[in-house]
Amino acid sequence: SSYSQAEEELRRKLAAEPNNCLAHLLLCQCFIEQKRYIEAIRESDLLICIAPHYAHAYYSKAFVIYNFYLTNPRKISKKLLLNKAERAARKAIKFSPDMADYWTLLAAILFEEGYCCKSIVSRDIREFFKKEKVYRLYWLEALQAIEESLKIEPDCVESIHLQALIFNKLNQKEQAKITLFRQTLKLSLFEKQQHPTTHIYLGWLLLDENDREQALEHFIFAFKLSQEPEKARLGIIESLKRKYFIYRLLSPTTKIGRRIWLFSIGLFSVVSIARILNFSRVFFPNWLLSSLVGFIL
Repeated sequence: SSYSQAEEELRRKLAAEPNNCLAHLLLCQCFIEQKRYIEAIRESDLLICIAPHYAHAYYSKAFVIYNFYLTNPRKISKKLLLNKAERAARKAIKFSPDMADYWTLLAAILFEEGYCCKSIVSRDIREFFKKEKVYRLYWLEALQAIEESLKIEPDCVESIHLQALIFNKLNQKEQAKITLFRQTLKLSLFEKQQHPTTHIYLGWLLLDENDREQALEHFIFAFKLSQEPEKARLGIIESLKRKYFIYRLLSPTTKIGRRIWLFSIGLFSVVSIARILNFSRVFFPNWLLSSLVGFIL
């Protein structure tokens, strides 16, 4: 992990051999590891100019732009970044369709594009009246890409996790559970020690289904095996809290809690507007607004 020393070595190599593809690729990797994404993008573009049919050059560019997107740059459009990353990933697949990593990256990009389209700010007004939502189309395409990845490399844990996540977002919750359960059964004890994340994903999925006790078992299992147990610890705490009925009613992390919160905030907005416009106080007495403010606080 001595990236600055590696960079010096690679620059010396490139001074002698400016068109050395591997040196450019490794230099791009150095920039990624140091979170110098602008330089990494320039390096990947240079590599594409030198070797326009080199699939890994496009994969490298897609990977850099996707990671740059994840850092949430404020001045650059998220849609634009994801679109560029998608185009580069598709180019990589075009030149080398038998690489599982390329398909997985494309699926991750499409999944994020779906999220981007789902946000109210980025959606066109016509979108609200369409039967098939655009964000669902992105997620369905992401699912197809992840299935292609799993055909090439069926035991890739990251791909299985992403597949379960997409199933969950598409409201195919039973399929998401089956995907993760299969993975936990398939892993040997040694492999489980390497992949406690599967149990964390499954725990949160079971919590969404209100299966608190089984979720707690998976979180505890992940906590024991994980070298960085913070995510498992959060899951254990949430599982224990959900034992209490009052918490389930008041917490925005539960289904019923979210509904109550949305209803309360909506009613608060209506009552506030009604009082500003001096509408009838029969429907909106003084105590109602005070109660709503108290509940929200």
